[in-house]
Amino acid sequence: MKFYKYMNLNSTIFLNLLLVFIISFIILGLQSFSTAQSLDSLIEEAITNNPQLKSQQFKIKASEFRAESINNYPAPNASLEFFSGSDIKSDFPDPGFFD
Repeated sequence: MKFYKYMNLNSTIFLNLLLVFIISFIILGLQSFSTAQSLDSLIEEAITNNPQLKSQQFKIKASEFRAESINNYPAPNASLEFFSGSDIKSDFPDPGFFD
């Protein structure tokens, strides 16, 4: 019999503690929703307050600019020409052509 009495007392305490925990969780949860900031605003604040992040951001922008400027130049090419004829002119007509 004592076991059931003891169990009943513990279950009431447990239910009361559970109810307090649930109510406090709901109140704290609602409070956090009202003061929540967007992720973008937090990132901007971190960048403005941290000089190392700002320098890394400038390095990224500079590398993007370099990549764009490299693509603006024409592609390099090489060519080779070979001429097998001679530039010597003759006064004699070509034997294959008769006027």
